[in-house]
Amino acid sequence: TPEGYASDTTRRFPVLVLLDANDAQQFRAAVANIAFLASRDGVAPVIIVGIPNGKDRTHDMTPVATGAAAKNFPTAGGAADFAAFITDEVLPHVRANYRTLPMTVLAGHSFGGMFALHVAATRPSAFHGVIAMSPSLWWNDTTSAVAYADSIARLPRMPRLFATSGALEPPIAV
Repeated sequence: TPEGYASDTTRRFPVLVLLDANDAQQFRAAVANIAFLASRDGVAPVIIVGIPNGKDRTHDMTPVATGAAAKNFPTAGGAADFAAFITDEVLPHVRANYRTLPMTVLAGHSFGGMFALHVAATRPSAFHGVIAMSPSLWWNDTTSAVAYADSIARLPRMPRLFATSGALEPPIAV
């Protein structure tokens, strides 16, 4: 919970769902950066929900694999179930136990970034915004990326979407 959550019992907060929360150093850094920005009024204070990986991150974060991905990632394909878990179980639990606003953002990197795009395309009303950091757009020979882009473009209301690309993967702007 953000600073001041316990002392102001009437205030409600947006929710940020961060994937890969079991990466303790990365998760602590993200929480610290968000707290710092909120203390400087750079972002609104938020309730941060960290989602750790299950036993098989590749399974949880990826859509059904085709082509080379099917051969290289035989356990892939659990993204739909993982999305259902987050949207149908985790978020209702958070909303029932914390003072939340409807504004909810999903953030993930690599397979988590691709998963965030998957959720934006397949469950467009689940999150008000998506942050896809270095998403694995190469998945399924880029067919998933194209399908997600097409699905998102056809939505009646365009979600807030922020995508980044680092130096360790192919560029995402073509």
